[in-house]
Amino acid sequence: MAGAQLIGTRNALIHANQLRLLAGESADAIAADAAVLAERGFALLAGGLGDFAIRR
Repeated sequence: MAGAQLIGTRNALIHANQLRLLAGESADAIAADAAVLAERGFALLAGGLGDFAIRR
C-alpha cells in the first residue's frame, strides 16, 4: 500500500513537470518549483502514512 502511494506521488510530480516542459518552459525555469512540489507532496504523504508499517 505505501509503495503504491510513493510511486503515485512520484508519477504525479513527473507528470506535472512533463506538462510544463511540453508547454515550452525550460528545465531551469521549473526546477525550483519542482523541488518545492516534491517536498510538499512527500511531506503530505509522510503525514498521511503516519507510523504505518513501523516495527515496534
